[in-house]
Amino acid sequence: MAGLLYHVPGASWLVPEAAHLQAAGLAQVLGGVPLEAQPCTGPDGPGVLLYSPQDPLELRGYHPDRQVWRRCSEGRRPKADNPIPSVGYWREARPGPDDLVRPRIVPGHLVELSGGGRWICPIGRMFDGRPGLPCAYLLEAGRLTEEVSEEYASLWADTIKLHVHPQQPDIVLIEIAHRALAVNYRLGTDELNLLRLLDNRNTVEVLGALLDHPTIQAVTQEVSNPKAKAAEASRGIPAGSNTGCGEPALCPDTPPASPTSVG
Repeated sequence: MAGLLYHVPGASWLVPEAAHLQAAGLAQVLGGVPLEAQPCTGPDGPGVLLYSPQDPLELRGYHPDRQVWRRCSEGRRPKADNPIPSVGYWREARPGPDDLVRPRIVPGHLVELSGGGRWICPIGRMFDGRPGLPCAYLLEAGRLTEEVSEEYASLWADTIKLHVHPQQPDIVLIEIAHRALAVNYRLGTDELNLLRLLDNRNTVEVLGALLDHPTIQAVTQEVSNPKAKAAEASRGIPAGSNTGCGEPALCPDTPPASPTSVG
């Protein structure tokens, strides 16, 4: 497979620098990523095409009959007069999780998203109430406390809101799911919309993973049926294993609301 393609209309630079990506609103998804650029007439006229140097030679360039493109939202660019980029991919090489993964992964649960692939959704709040996101250790007056790192503070706030008030409007649930997936993958709203990764089924699973529901369910099953777990252990099945198909289901006690519509 190959990564995503980006076309920046009106650009003429051939060495993509941080300032160029910032001006196009692409720093969040492309910052620090090896890139190559070539002059290219794309979906919005002459400009520059950005792609990964690891992409095969035959999967470079603008070929609209073999690609899917989406113009990015106007709100993505930092200034109103900056060009609006487009994002696309090759139909025969749809990007998957391995193509978009960030260098640093926050541990979480695997969720299968639309289009295939198993994506790691970070655990925001662990089953025991502690943060599952990276934290700083603070030592004050002989007491050790944890504070969620600033980079993840917004998602931590989202997680607590979802835990306390799971019945949220659809748009709020979708936005939280977007932010959760963006932690481990180079995905913004435009990329998620282009790839159509979320639907009314897997969005619930993403939010459940954020709240560590698979672990809660595994622990609940072990406590409620110790004889069955002992029998599994005697057969060499680790405790908490999912012996059925797919990932463990969400905890049925306090699941987040299922989105009924998108947008």
